[in-house]
Amino acid sequence: KGFFFLGTNRDSVLSIKGLEMPFVVWSSMKNPEEDNLLETLEFSYTAMTRTSAVLFIAASDETTTHNLKSLRLLCPNLLLTWDEESKKYLDSLKNENKIQH
Repeated sequence: KGFFFLGTNRDSVLSIKGLEMPFVVWSSMKNPEEDNLLETLEFSYTAMTRTSAVLFIAASDETTTHNLKSLRLLCPNLLLTWDEESKKYLDSLKNENKIQH
């Protein structure tokens, strides 16, 4: 229902910015625009900042090179892995210096 006679809706700033999602799933297997690092970084930033609680990052051997650059910016000590396989994948990224912290 709206307020006033104009039928406007009351909303929070967080909702307007899309920040009231309890969780977001980001698939890192495809870039929004292949070969455009800036676009990929902007998309990654948007995906990583639109949740109010949990961000799931789907990463695998198919994760694109540009998305790996975005993932390098994350502190691996703050990441929780889903299972033993994902922990091994994260460890392999750290060991290959793909994530540097």
